[in-house]
Amino acid sequence: MSQHTRRGRIGSQTAKRQPSIQRSGSPTGQEVSMALPSQCGNSSVPESDGMFFETFTALAGKQEIVRIKTKKKEDMNRDKTPPLETNIIGKQKGYQLSSKEFQLLYIEVLYTIKHKIGTTSGGHTPYIHDLYAYAQDSFGVSPEDHATLLARASEVKAPIVILNVSVVKAKNLEAKDANGFSDPYCMLGVIPASRLAEEEISDEEEKKNKKRNPLRKLSGSFKKKKAQKKKEGIPAKYIQTTTVKQETLNPVFNEKFRFDLEDVERDMLHLDIWDHDDESSVFDAAKKLNEVKGFKGLERVFKQIAQSARTSSSGNIDDFLGAVCFRLSDIPSTGIDEWVDLEARSTKSNVQGQIHLKLSLATREDRGIPEEDNWNDIRQHEDLMAIFIEHEIRQCQNDVYKWSGNLPQEATTILHQHAIQGDITDVQKSMCRWLSFSRKHMEHPIDYTFLLKLLQDLNDKWMPGSLSREEEESLTDSFLLFRDFCLALIRKQHDIFPPSNNAAFHRLEYMLRCLACMYKSKLFQKCCPFERDMQSEINHSIKKGTQAWYEHMSALVKPQVRDEDNILNSLVDLTNLVNMQLQKTVDYHNELYISTVGVKYFNLIYKQLDKFLTGEINSHIEDELSEALSPRLDNFNEGKSLLNIDNPVRIQMTVTSFELYLALKHFNIYRSHLTCEYEDQQLAQMYQWFKIAVQRWLTLAKLKLTSRIQRAVELDKDLFS
Repeated sequence: MSQHTRRGRIGSQTAKRQPSIQRSGSPTGQEVSMALPSQCGNSSVPESDGMFFETFTALAGKQEIVRIKTKKKEDMNRDKTPPLETNIIGKQKGYQLSSKEFQLLYIEVLYTIKHKIGTTSGGHTPYIHDLYAYAQDSFGVSPEDHATLLARASEVKAPIVILNVSVVKAKNLEAKDANGFSDPYCMLGVIPASRLAEEEISDEEEKKNKKRNPLRKLSGSFKKKKAQKKKEGIPAKYIQTTTVKQETLNPVFNEKFRFDLEDVERDMLHLDIWDHDDESSVFDAAKKLNEVKGFKGLERVFKQIAQSARTSSSGNIDDFLGAVCFRLSDIPSTGIDEWVDLEARSTKSNVQGQIHLKLSLATREDRGIPEEDNWNDIRQHEDLMAIFIEHEIRQCQNDVYKWSGNLPQEATTILHQHAIQGDITDVQKSMCRWLSFSRKHMEHPIDYTFLLKLLQDLNDKWMPGSLSREEEESLTDSFLLFRDFCLALIRKQHDIFPPSNNAAFHRLEYMLRCLACMYKSKLFQKCCPFERDMQSEINHSIKKGTQAWYEHMSALVKPQVRDEDNILNSLVDLTNLVNMQLQKTVDYHNELYISTVGVKYFNLIYKQLDKFLTGEINSHIEDELSEALSPRLDNFNEGKSLLNIDNPVRIQMTVTSFELYLALKHFNIYRSHLTCEYEDQQLAQMYQWFKIAVQRWLTLAKLKLTSRIQRAVELDKDLFS
């Protein structure tokens, strides 16, 4: 018999492939090929022992097959719509308006639109009809109810329009003192429309009298003086002053003033800058003059006040440094924040420099409520924004996560008017945006990128003392609700944010960024000083989520019939699922958590899964698997009798136990990704579990090999006989 012939009977590659075996109850649905092509010219040799060696060889390629199938499935899900968060953890219902509150809020909206103030600026719509239509559509009000409620809004007394003035600073003023500086201060006031009308009539009458009889000039002047005594003067409340800034040509004032307006369409703001030359107080002088009479034009009033207050024993008076004048009808609803050139009173005046002013319009209602108390307006603003958000979400249908969060022009115009009429500050508006969007986010999956911008905007605008106690308490509730909602999502992240889905994983990233931004902000630390640190909260949620995931997977692969072979198969499936989860952690989660919230994600779940897996395998070894893994084989003949090498069930159990060994070894390989010492690893004892089993495998392999040799020899004998 030639060497080639003998080698062909044991190692040729022409044998037919064994059929693949589908493991019942396998959660991965994998179809495992239990044999490679027979390596025997005559297939009766390997088939005589159930393809024993070929089966072991196939185990090496099994995980690669599973990996390829998993990768293919993930690629199919990459661009799909992400899972809906509220479908998995449920909607968190917030405060709901009663029907009466809803109706009153709608009347407030109609009142706001009706009394729209300021010229329309970019980004806002100037058409009142469009604003009414959008409000009606958002609130879902019928035409009949809209007409009724609009009539009620029209019956309410119109608000008082207010002018807010911030005198910020000036620069490059003229030097009036011998030391090369000036001591500047500002005097400002509103010229009422009624005063302007009287002056126009007076000027017109004077011109007519001069034309009729120039000789009556003297008698006319007496009549004018008599009329001036009867004329109503300018109340001192229209005139206010800043403090004096010593020895500077670039004064910084940062002072705020408020003026009630009679007619926003015709009233005017006038401001003068003067150089202070006396110890007297301009402010006191202006305050003492309850009514200033006999002067036409507010600029003359300012000059007279300065003269009466500043004339010293030496006869010195304050020097004029410049003036500005604004028509209030030209102020846009967004306000003015700009540098303005100072103007001279005449061509003889020598004026230079600029002044930085902030002007804005607001309203107040005469309801006996202090002007500083606008908490009701703020709550209405938040509720109104929430209704507009809900309306836009309805338009998105199932693609809410794609919505940028931007409201249409009509909504922003109504909200803008409500804010300026309610004298709501920028930080209060930012607070309302965060409160309303974060509240709606717990019902609908709003884009976390947009929520992050809202948080950053709120943090940028907030300063200590800029919010009231009630407002900070409202933010406290909002921050904690949002945190708890995010932590609940982290516990369910395996279902909500699968890394194979691009949109879902993007949402996870920016949700973590939102948490990091919130916890780092001084506002959160002010509102929530006694809360645990972010890393501790996230670590706890990750651990709870990992435990829940493991328990679910363990229940999924749990065999219905608890015999040795089924239990071994379930442990193999469970360990493979754990390994796949660890691979996802390495590929996606670990780097994300470290870069966004500073949490070492892999360390946490590896230690947990090590503990869970070890506990489960130990419990089975003590019970059902003691015979499968621990029978001692002291000699060849004893092994042959115990193993029953012709029993396919016993052979399959041996193969499965070896497969479990390979899966656990793969788990241990992931230990190299740990970034800390882990001396308490429990699966390290796996070698003790399989110490006796390895002896069994070797003995069985020796028996199988002997059997093959004997079978080959018999075939050779038949060949030559």
